Amino acid sequence: MKKDAEEELMVSVSIYKCKRVKRLIVEGLEGSYIDEFNHLETYCNELRKSNMGSYVFLELSKEALDNGKRVFSRWYLCFNAAKTGWKVGCRPIIGADGTFLKANARAIMLTAIGLDANNGLYLIAVGIT
Repeated sequence: MKKDAEEELMVSVSIYKCKRVKRLIVEGLEGSYIDEFNHLETYCNELRKSNMGSYVFLELSKEALDNGKRVFSRWYLCFNAAKTGWKVGCRPIIGADGTFLKANARAIMLTAIGLDANNGLYLIAVGIT
């Protein structure tokens, strides 16, 4: 990007300005991850309405709420269909797995999984903290 700006526009720019412009362009195209977390509360409300019996839990940061801001803290989701499907058709074993979400989110995603009759993984619940 720096090379293109210097050759085509004949201006000298620093690498830091190029990185900042690239970040702004990517956020403009994909949307900021903060905007996505703001939509999470609406998504949870829709899940509660459309999937009766499902567990949907969203917690916002208490410190941020005291300052008048809405900041994501943790989220848990277990669809009723997944819960009843596990009870009916899977082995009575629950495994847990987790992974770190990198980039800007900096969170941990935990999953509860079961095994079906064909030794396939069956997702029961997801949590992000």
